[in-house]
Amino acid sequence: MPRPEAVPDNSAVPNEERMGIALQYDLFAWREQLARSIARNNLALRSEGITTLVNQIILRILFLCFAEDRGFQSGDLVQRLSASENRYRALISATGILDDLWSDLAQQTDHPSGANDHLTEDLAIENSVMEKIFLRLISPERPYDFARLSLELVADVLEVYLRRTVRRSATHQAEIVYEHTTAVAGGNRVPRPEMTEYLVRETIRQSTANRSRKEILPLRIVDPACGPGRVLLIAFRYLVSSQFGSTSTSDERRAVVEDSLHGVDANRHAVTVARLLLALALCDSIPQTQTREHGDLAETIRDGAPSLRNAIRCGNPLIGPGIVHDESWAFCPARERHKLDPFAWVSAFPEIFTAGGFDAVICIPPMGPVDQKEWTQRYFQRHYAMFAPGAELSGYYVEQALFLLRAGGTLGHCMSDRFMRGRDGSPLRSLLVKKQLEEIVDLRASGDTRDDDGLCILRLTKTPPVHPFPVTVAGPGFLSNPAKYVAAHHFPVNPAALDAGGWSFRDTRVEALIAKISETGTPLEVVVMGQVHTGTGAGIDRLALIDEETRKELILHDPRAKKFIVPLISGVDIGRYRITSRRFAIIIPKGWTDAHHRTSGSPWRWFKQRHASVARLLKKTSGETVPGNREGHWWESSETGDLHDRRPSIFFPVQSRDPAFASCDGRVIPDETAGAVRSTSLYLLGLMNSRLIAFFLQNFPRRSVGPDIISRDAILTLPIYTPDLDDPTDRTRHDRMVALIHRMNDRQKKILDPPTDADLERLEREIQSIDSRINALVYELYGLTKEEADFVES
Repeated sequence: MPRPEAVPDNSAVPNEERMGIALQYDLFAWREQLARSIARNNLALRSEGITTLVNQIILRILFLCFAEDRGFQSGDLVQRLSASENRYRALISATGILDDLWSDLAQQTDHPSGANDHLTEDLAIENSVMEKIFLRLISPERPYDFARLSLELVADVLEVYLRRTVRRSATHQAEIVYEHTTAVAGGNRVPRPEMTEYLVRETIRQSTANRSRKEILPLRIVDPACGPGRVLLIAFRYLVSSQFGSTSTSDERRAVVEDSLHGVDANRHAVTVARLLLALALCDSIPQTQTREHGDLAETIRDGAPSLRNAIRCGNPLIGPGIVHDESWAFCPARERHKLDPFAWVSAFPEIFTAGGFDAVICIPPMGPVDQKEWTQRYFQRHYAMFAPGAELSGYYVEQALFLLRAGGTLGHCMSDRFMRGRDGSPLRSLLVKKQLEEIVDLRASGDTRDDDGLCILRLTKTPPVHPFPVTVAGPGFLSNPAKYVAAHHFPVNPAALDAGGWSFRDTRVEALIAKISETGTPLEVVVMGQVHTGTGAGIDRLALIDEETRKELILHDPRAKKFIVPLISGVDIGRYRITSRRFAIIIPKGWTDAHHRTSGSPWRWFKQRHASVARLLKKTSGETVPGNREGHWWESSETGDLHDRRPSIFFPVQSRDPAFASCDGRVIPDETAGAVRSTSLYLLGLMNSRLIAFFLQNFPRRSVGPDIISRDAILTLPIYTPDLDDPTDRTRHDRMVALIHRMNDRQKKILDPPTDADLERLEREIQSIDSRINALVYELYGLTKEEADFVES
């Protein structure tokens, strides 16, 4: 039999998960050892009987380990059982309280052989097999601690364990094979714990919100494919915490199980596990002193057993007892009829259906297609509206859930996403669009690598559709905090726009909004008549760069040199409404020397005498004079750049994630990392610094210039709303913008040199307030709705 790999010594795997893998490894080994021993010593037992006996022994051992490690009972019971003369009989005696949990299940599986699958003292099993198991459990090197293992993780481990069963061969040998409970049981995939946690919490939250405030009945939840009970355990913990806080009594926890939690599964072994784990949950979190004061473990289990038997039932949730009157029954072989075990929902939970149905159906349904046998295809075709020959089994659970829900109830499934595509999913898609979809989370790219098949979370309310629903395409960050990820990445989808041929979800809000503001505005290139310059190289072919200290020294020795020293700005110097340059360039305009030197002597000698400090610096920077064929004097600017005239402009960085624009009077030179728009309009400055224009630039196609480059094409195509100044409304909004920018520029100048920390804090608040008012005005100019404005802000 293939076994799971041994636990790797890998610190990247969480400690609890490593313990779960180690426990799973031991469970596989124990099952094989017990099955072989029982098979060769009890020849009258059939395969199902051996499976049941093996599982009961293992579950009883696990129960004792949990009870001892978590302090439900004092003493060293497991140690004493390992030293017993007959360890099997000692185990039965110590765990007799569990018989009440599954006493009803044996009556549903009476095999024609008449074999007894109850644990009795007459069962023959080697003592050495039990000894090995107990020695493993009491060993100080045991790799798992039941006090630190969550019940949900144990449910996942047992989910994998139950996928295989025991089969007796003709030679009375026991083999471990994959489980095939019924013709329509399907297979299951265990989603990541974070996915299940999110599914349960959000579905309960939604179902609670949908209930009337006058409702006096408790919240009623069902899992129609409960398996070992992971969903029920999470729901139990959530309900207990939300209703009773961090402390709760045994009666309060039992009331949650009795009144709120229900489950059904076709596999009676899974039902057994679910009941046992919920019984442990009833005892969990009780202080040891409280257990001793209010009764021992046996009393807690005995009191909770009736509620657990009523809450978690065994049966096929998709097939009702009416199948015996269906024409498909005639095509069903006798052997499969015996295993089918139809489930009567209404008679099993009469008080719930009398009140209208369940408030919530939360499920991780089996996946894969329905068996292709004729009788199963006939039955599902006659009884399910979403039938298709290759439809996913999980889709039938969705339709069954709609039957189980009351009007206004909530469905929450983590299921295969195949129904969204292809012809076989069309009937289910048609069924879903008639209900109020509440959420779809596409988990295919969430980082869950357990399986290649895609999963999705589907939530809906059993009412006609009245509003769009949110869709989230989960990425790798989803598992770290699902609720936070969904809040940040969801986008609305109108159900009326869903394609009947298949569903493909993509957030088109960006494209729609870009199109809207582009249609509203005029390209900046037209507004400023093409006067947008980027990557100019400062417009000078030769620059002498100096810092602030050198500038002060030059002016001190030669005050007349001040007119040659111009601030040089880079992209990093430009902020929103603010330029903080700390570098300078020495620029001698072309023709200046000849305009001032009117003698026939050497122009350079004259320049050195007039501006000695500047000449020394230029000579040092140049290294040597430019060859004689160069036009003009070598120390003068060639004036070949776009911005040589240094007119007032709006400057911006050409390499930035966050666009920024600042105006200047023109006494500056930009380098190759800065660009300029030839305009002095304060209205234009405010518009370009708005959140809406930043949104446009951040979503403009970058092409080959790089992810952080604001290309000249992007700047040229900025959609600028041009107000009609003859229109009083536009005139008023234009003047409001100009007034706000005057105030913004004033605060920006003051914040560069605030006198006190208190003034700095006040100025920052004022700037933030002005910025918000500018953004609101821009949204108004472009006609954005509140939802569109909120999307831009997010």
